[in-house]
Amino acid sequence: MVLRTVLFVLIWVGVLQYKLMKSRSKEAETSASFWERERRANFTRKQPLPVDDYIKVPLEKLPFSETDDPEEKEIEERILALSKENILNVSDMTNTDIKLTYGTGNFQLISQYDQNFLLLQRLLCQWGCLLYEHGKKTASKTVLEYSVSLGCDISKCYTTLAAIYQEEMDYISIQDLMETAQNLNTLMKDSILRQLREKLPT
Repeated sequence: MVLRTVLFVLIWVGVLQYKLMKSRSKEAETSASFWERERRANFTRKQPLPVDDYIKVPLEKLPFSETDDPEEKEIEERILALSKENILNVSDMTNTDIKLTYGTGNFQLISQYDQNFLLLQRLLCQWGCLLYEHGKKTASKTVLEYSVSLGCDISKCYTTLAAIYQEEMDYISIQDLMETAQNLNTLMKDSILRQLREKLPT
């Protein structure tokens, strides 16, 4: 009995050590691969900028107006100014990916264009929600739907748009919105989906 227990303990310790060694080996390989990619990235020469991928804000389709509301006016002016800048969504790329794809020399430029995209997301969400609060539902829907089409991951954008659909009893659009939200890469995804689900009839 004692011998069997000792053998069991020895086997268990052996298996544990093997798994530990395997885990450390895998971690070492992953770390080595990361640093090798980072080394190559830091020596990647400038590549052509992704001009075709720049986001062009469709000013003619958005509900700009001669508003007297100072908050609406400020947001509209900021969007108009931002539309003249280069805007690029590289949220699905790491810093290493950016340098490997576009070159280290373009890293700051690409990062700035991505910051422009994040700012556009915030401004569109603010604008759409403000329009909704002011009773301009059709204009709000236009802005928020455009924001979602760009891959916005701001929860208020989704919940406000879903509220409009709910008021219109357009439950198919809420379900479509849920499918879009399902593909979001954000910690808020589950919360967004839960809030959208609550807009559907029980």
